[in-house]
Amino acid sequence: MLTTSQLIAQCTSHFKIANDTASLLRISDSLSTLSQFRSQHLQSLQSSLAQLSRTHQTLSANHSHTLSQHNPTNHAAEILRLDTEKFKIAKQASDLEIEGERLQQERERLAGVAADLEVEGVEGGEREKPENEDATMYVSQLLLRSHCPQNSY
Repeated sequence: MLTTSQLIAQCTSHFKIANDTASLLRISDSLSTLSQFRSQHLQSLQSSLAQLSRTHQTLSANHSHTLSQHNPTNHAAEILRLDTEKFKIAKQASDLEIEGERLQQERERLAGVAADLEVEGVEGGEREKPENEDATMYVSQLLLRSHCPQNSY
């Protein structure tokens, strides 16, 4: 007669569990691969997190240092000084432009007076013009005299 353990072993040997065992092995392999992938991914994320943490600490220290060095009062005073200087320069440029226009008009007026005097001549009346003299020549002589020192020609 068979013992209980022998009877159980004989019964179980007749069950067809090979396919189930193979499926369980494949599932176990898949779970092992997935676990390895997750642990590697977790390690890479932890490494990235550590690097980002170091970067954050560095930037935070730089920011704190910059804030400690920044004096808002001095900054505002410097901006005000630069604005004042900018407006002074703009005012000077405007004044110089107006003065330049005034001097241009004065030069044109004096050129007209000089041309009139040239036409009148030394005696103050109409002088005789040589045949080869014309208005273009008067203007060129006038411009030459206005741009050259008196002793240079």
